[in-house]
Amino acid sequence: MGPAPWYIASVMDIFTIVLPVLAIVSFTYPYILYPRFAIREIVFSKEGVILKRGLRPITIKKITDLSARKFRGKEVNITITGLGPDGGKVRKTLVRKGGGDVEKRWDEFKEDLQKIKSK
Repeated sequence: MGPAPWYIASVMDIFTIVLPVLAIVSFTYPYILYPRFAIREIVFSKEGVILKRGLRPITIKKITDLSARKFRGKEVNITITGLGPDGGKVRKTLVRKGGGDVEKRWDEFKEDLQKIKSK
């Protein structure tokens, strides 16, 4: 029995090499494969919290719930649940990335969200 035909070998290469690499990249750096969904800027305004991303921003008019998830003693993300301008439910998870100055800004960001929620 000889080696597999080239088309079977190429299919096996796709399953064993290409797909796992794409999966790792998409989970680690989702903004590379999905740039429209990455949040570029967060704005607090009179309309509420505006999460600016690729084409269409997400607006949260009223925050109803905030929940933080911890991993090894540090907060790694915040899930914001609220109401959109049309009255529909909006839920968005924001992940903390980086180090250094991010710590200070992350705490200020959480405090600002708590102020908006308490209003």
